[in-house]
Amino acid sequence: MTAPSYRWIDYRSPDLAPPEDMVVILPVGSTEQHGRHMPVGTDIHLAEAVALEAAAQATIPVRVLPPVWISLAEHHMDRPGTLTLDMATLDALITGIAKALDRQKVKRLLLLNSHGGNRNALPVIADKLTRDLTMNVAYSTYWETAMAELTPLLEGQKMLHHACEAETSMILHLKPETVAMEKLADADVPATVPPQGLHLWRPFSAMTESGAYGRPDLASAEKGAKMIETAGKVVGAKLSDPANWRY
Repeated sequence: MTAPSYRWIDYRSPDLAPPEDMVVILPVGSTEQHGRHMPVGTDIHLAEAVALEAAAQATIPVRVLPPVWISLAEHHMDRPGTLTLDMATLDALITGIAKALDRQKVKRLLLLNSHGGNRNALPVIADKLTRDLTMNVAYSTYWETAMAELTPLLEGQKMLHHACEAETSMILHLKPETVAMEKLADADVPATVPPQGLHLWRPFSAMTESGAYGRPDLASAEKGAKMIETAGKVVGAKLSDPANWRY
């Protein structure tokens, strides 16, 4: 390797004997509709990009596994292109990966999430794995971990939504050829929002006709580059602090 690489699959076997403080990141994305203007692989690309940036920003060794490309997207299944797992299958998939890493003497694993539909499931899985294995398994949804730092970068919304100003900006930076710029005007601001303090499952189409939620018309590649750098810096700092791995 002539340039620094953080991808697990780019290393030779002897180079992956983990030092005690090494963190392995498993990016967890999703294959699902992202409105009329965004690719269905958006969450996969974003999970990996933030993970690689976090690895570059960290002050300890970090390796990034290939992203999980399918997860819990039942709420998008009424739109073409979406794929989903059930909870038991996602649990089995991540548990299998974690058990293999545990056998390889990895002591620290981060499940780095980029998909809203996983925000309830992944912390439960992480807790179970930390209890059952010999390593610590942490969980982060990148935009929640870096919310305070990302919010000032947005012009038309206060947080990341879906196929929105934030996600569109980041994909414009990473894979601009996949964004249909002429469709940005078709994205609507949802007429309904979930009630606060009461969880009730509903398809995403109940909130937005276009499949987008937010202001993608305000997106830019420059903004996206800054958001990925910022999120990676925050996550990398969290990984590098030994206090975050004690219990």
